[in-house]
Amino acid sequence: MLKINNLPTPKLSQEEIIHKKISVIEKIPTGVGPRANAILVLLGEKPAVEMYIPDKEHAEKAVKDLKDIGLFAEISKKPRVGFDPESADVLIARTQEILDELKQIHPNKHHRRYGELMGYPQTAIDAFLGENGAEILPAEEQDKMLGDIPTIFNGTFVFSKDHKDEELAVVKHRTKLIAQKAPELFYDSFGKEGADKLLSYILNYY
Repeated sequence: MLKINNLPTPKLSQEEIIHKKISVIEKIPTGVGPRANAILVLLGEKPAVEMYIPDKEHAEKAVKDLKDIGLFAEISKKPRVGFDPESADVLIARTQEILDELKQIHPNKHHRRYGELMGYPQTAIDAFLGENGAEILPAEEQDKMLGDIPTIFNGTFVFSKDHKDEELAVVKHRTKLIAQKAPELFYDSFGKEGADKLLSYILNYY
């Protein structure tokens, strides 16, 4: 029997279980982007994510709630420069092994592996690092491809010149997943009128 916030629930369908787990993440007091990315970890779209929480007093509860829904989480002990000392980062992963690895790496030192753990496409990582013959797509061209896609819901990564269409497809797929599974995040970001328009377009054309 699934427990949500330590309360047993009656037998539910898989879809209902996912919905309840998502609702736990939606209530974490942080921005829309971190919540959306945590949902993508829950849905198996990303191995891990780092969730910024403005008030560190809420971080311990967030860790407990994330563990209750089957994710692996803990407050980061990595050095933090330039961040509000009253804030905290929560590391979230699909498995304990991934969480243990995330604790040991830093985005400014372990570029490739950090990108992989954040769910960035290999081709985008290659372009960012200038490896395997990959080149970064100019920013203005990437912005034109993205158009009105709200990238806040799945994080941004540079596109590569040779694989930009596949990388755009990843962004669209993840945005549509959030629209399907966690539409409330759209309302949090864009208000009712804006969210209604965006959701209608994404669900019908992505």
